[in-house]
Amino acid sequence: MKITRSWLADYVEVDWDIEELVERLTMAGLEEEAVEDLGARLDGVIVGHVLDRAQHPNADRLSVCTVDVGESAPRTIVCGALNVDTGQRVAVILPGSTLPDGTRIGEAKLRGVASSGMICSEVELELGTDASGIMVLPSDYSVGTPYADAAGLNDVVIDFEVTPNRPDCLSIVGIAREVSALSQRPLNLPRFELDAQGPPVETTCRVDIDDTVGCPRYVARILRGIQVAPSPSWLQNRLRAVGQRPINNVVDVTNFVMLELGQPLHAFDLARLREGRIVVRRAIPGEPLQTLDGTDQKLTPEDLVIADGVGPVALAGIMGGANSEVDDSTTDILLESAFFDRRTV
Repeated sequence: MKITRSWLADYVEVDWDIEELVERLTMAGLEEEAVEDLGARLDGVIVGHVLDRAQHPNADRLSVCTVDVGESAPRTIVCGALNVDTGQRVAVILPGSTLPDGTRIGEAKLRGVASSGMICSEVELELGTDASGIMVLPSDYSVGTPYADAAGLNDVVIDFEVTPNRPDCLSIVGIAREVSALSQRPLNLPRFELDAQGPPVETTCRVDIDDTVGCPRYVARILRGIQVAPSPSWLQNRLRAVGQRPINNVVDVTNFVMLELGQPLHAFDLARLREGRIVVRRAIPGEPLQTLDGTDQKLTPEDLVIADGVGPVALAGIMGGANSEVDDSTTDILLESAFFDRRTV
């Protein structure tokens, strides 16, 4: 279970340093696996602005970029990413600095063109798993600023091994509650007001639980008129800090709530739920489902599924189906919050 010092401080404020915080939680039954200073890991990475991108004269797959990094003159950086373009804010690591994996960056000549630095992907900075291109940063990041400061990643990440007798600590709020009890400081729980409008969910999508042992409770909300887009930078950065890859605002907020409260959520594209039904049931032998990771599943009666009126749309508590995935065209979603028996997951 990964937490950051700043995220914990949203719910309980203590004046302990990291060493004391880790020691007290260890004595309370949580086993510390690692402590990482994110800011130190990203030392030497700064915010750059791509002023110009040109085709490399000697390589079809390389670009020659002119990048402002807040110095007296821009730098020339050769980049192999297909998505690099003029006008972008990017993460640049300068010569003399070291990537998180230990690779030292120096001045280089790539196919005859001098390159002074590197424009980074999230994989190279160990902030995610997307290696398809460079990270494109929000346009309001100040050029020349250390990336860790601009992204709110000048933070400390603590990774705890949560023992089986402490499932209450499988969330940020759970650990904050423990810190509150240990320190006798108040716990500031998230507060919100839900303004529910429109007809009940059942008038649009009926929910039936056929297997009440595998799923004692299933609740759903419908949200209409949404616009799928990238999450705000603070949310993306908070997820990256604890090892979650940002995807879009809908998926990211479900992951955020899961990490915060310990309650998994899943969003379905409402328009893709056939016959206006959600059924929690056991799979029919040989029933097919392609999950979000692209795997074609051949289901058995041991599998608990979420189905619509035609067939499975998710493996309960494990992964959603590609046939109900939220994408850029989605405007209405059905949001699932359920309790699945652990023996079925």
